[in-house]
Amino acid sequence: MPTVTNSPETHSRSAPGPAPAPDNRLITIRKVLDHDIRPYVQADGGDIELVSVEGNKVTVRLLGACTTCPSSMMTLKQGVQARLQAKVSPDLIVEEIV
Repeated sequence: MPTVTNSPETHSRSAPGPAPAPDNRLITIRKVLDHDIRPYVQADGGDIELVSVEGNKVTVRLLGACTTCPSSMMTLKQGVQARLQAKVSPDLIVEEIV
């Protein structure tokens, strides 16, 4: 799990704007995953874990029912990546680590 320093948190964005500062971007990504994505994934018996953020690449691990779900790649790209691009930065690419 990535290390987060004790820096002020930013609020999630609903409208496009400048990308959060690098220190706050990890916190913002974690908030979007925890509040906007994880509840829906967990409702279907799965989970998602943030592994790392390096530049514009966000690496996650799908857990539980998501590991065998035939729709997991669609969830990853059309759900997770699209939501992070809308709320954090349109340049983000989400990849899964197994």
